[in-house]
Amino acid sequence: MWCVLTTRFYAPWCGHCKKLAPKFTEAARVLAPEGIQYGAIDATRENALKERFSVSGFPAIKFVDNDHESSKLYYREYKGPREVAGFVEYAKRMLQPALKKVSSPLDLETLIGNGKEVSFLMGRRADASSQSVELVREAFETIAWELQDTRLLSFTDSEDVHALVFASADVEDEAVCECKQKPYYIVRLEPGEDPVFYDVTEAELAVKAIAAGDTPGAFENGGDTASARCIARLCSDIRAWVEDQHYPVFPLLDAHNFADIAHSGKLLVVGAVQFDATEKGIATKRVRAKSSATVEALRKLSRRTTTTLPKRVFDSFRFGYLDAVKWKDFVAQFNVDAATPKVFVLDAPNKRFFEDDEVNQVSEIDGFLRDIVDGKVQAQHEGIMGLPALWLKSFQAWFPYSLVALLIAVLFLVWLVNVLCCGGAKREHAE
Repeated sequence: MWCVLTTRFYAPWCGHCKKLAPKFTEAARVLAPEGIQYGAIDATRENALKERFSVSGFPAIKFVDNDHESSKLYYREYKGPREVAGFVEYAKRMLQPALKKVSSPLDLETLIGNGKEVSFLMGRRADASSQSVELVREAFETIAWELQDTRLLSFTDSEDVHALVFASADVEDEAVCECKQKPYYIVRLEPGEDPVFYDVTEAELAVKAIAAGDTPGAFENGGDTASARCIARLCSDIRAWVEDQHYPVFPLLDAHNFADIAHSGKLLVVGAVQFDATEKGIATKRVRAKSSATVEALRKLSRRTTTTLPKRVFDSFRFGYLDAVKWKDFVAQFNVDAATPKVFVLDAPNKRFFEDDEVNQVSEIDGFLRDIVDGKVQAQHEGIMGLPALWLKSFQAWFPYSLVALLIAVLFLVWLVNVLCCGGAKREHAE
């Protein structure tokens, strides 16, 4: 196998390219012992390569490999941090097998305990060797390769690992009970959260579509067989589930994950809270206590096993919290005062948000979310489109002082117009 973590496409006149170059060079030096090859291409001269790798902006960074029994090159767009550490971590990840092997409970604990991301595990019973299981395994391995740079997928056939997975699951959950009886399962794992199992019903329906006598080998030869269609369907179903489930249940939101979660296809419930206050006193203690209560209330709502929200409401949202003091300029556009814990809901793709000043108790969050789904809460707009609503809210918040200020402003304008008009009239009369 050979691979190039980073083929860097640049333009000589690009300032961002010049800034990135030394970081890129340092990453190449660090990873040289790993056998990673680096390269830089002037895209203003190499138009053919620019088009081949679909480069539309600068700098563009591509990871290229040929780790398949094919002469075709595969490439991926690097979308991680443009820092030395980001390049190095990405390269080491891509050098590992796409589908990790979990051989023991210790391997599983290490996998879950890294705390960096949600992982997905396919388990196969030791005595399971049917064609259907092999098809699911092949589909899962295909997805692992396709998503290697962004998702963590693993495989196990260890009975000890199976026992550990189901020991932490809800034994009364129908999906868990069903998966325990199957020759295989696929499960979502996240530190501190209950495992979530993939509904194998869809996989079984796809497997049943295989024509009699058809074999997986026909797929390897590129034939448009029932087996190939089955694997394609399995890949589609499992990939969609993995993409939906890879978001953490209740993460701390920051610059690295906010955009991804906010544009996940669901509304994002955000708890803007304050923990690291430096001031002392009763007021600060109350703010921190309310912050803790807000976080715990949202954490409970975010978990499928503890939420009080009905399914139609629960499935409309993702949940998270952020440091309102650190991101005070950002949350201010959502009418959030960094000194006061508050919950707002963001509809990022449509540049809208929902907030209500009357929702100031954790017990009111449940009803607030239900009202949003039922269309009882009016959406507000971000940016210039939201200024009229912001001005009106400020006027109401400062009433009656805002009314006095408005009257003074109106009287001043009347006086100014009168002065200008009368002054012009006097000059004309004098002439």
